[in-house]
Amino acid sequence: GNILENATTQHFVPRLPLPQMREDTIEAYFYSLNFWFDATGIVADITKFNIVLASVPPSKLMELRTIVDAAPHTNKYGYIRAKLLENFTESQQRRLQRVLREMPLGERRPSSFYNEMKRAAGTTLSESILHDLWITQLPTYTQAAIIATNVPIVEKLKIADSITESIKLRQGDCSELCTVQQSTDQDLRAEIAALKQRLDQVVSDNVHRFR
Repeated sequence: GNILENATTQHFVPRLPLPQMREDTIEAYFYSLNFWFDATGIVADITKFNIVLASVPPSKLMELRTIVDAAPHTNKYGYIRAKLLENFTESQQRRLQRVLREMPLGERRPSSFYNEMKRAAGTTLSESILHDLWITQLPTYTQAAIIATNVPIVEKLKIADSITESIKLRQGDCSELCTVQQSTDQDLRAEIAALKQRLDQVVSDNVHRFR
């Protein structure tokens, strides 16, 4: 009874669903897959290799065809794992860079905008790439000042904020002056129109008087 029970226990393979492969969580996929291999008793290199490729979305698999065809005869799983991690991480970085480039600065302070970009990027992008993306989103006059300074990013954020505040103040003064100028022009036009109307009335009265 014990012998049969032990044999049954040793050969029992649980039916666990395969971890789902996604480009944005590729590292987590392989981490989970290692536990899945252990739980299901799969140890053969070629089997692991084939399981990974069977998990790749068909459209993505066609992109990776040259990589798959170049797989070595030994350590196939280690090879495809390294290649997928590299490929998917690069794809994620490109996608994230595109998203960050499309983020508008709007009315935010440059430092707040940088921190928001940093939160969105997480650990996917290096600080140098994030810094370059941030600069491209700033107004031209701020870009020039930031590029010319060779200081830590914390100081650059302060400089960018100061420039933005200064420009806003100037624009505010300008808008007030423009409003005053506009109202003055409108008053002059109104006075001219009133004078013209009175002159027309005088001319009209004189014409009627001489008839």
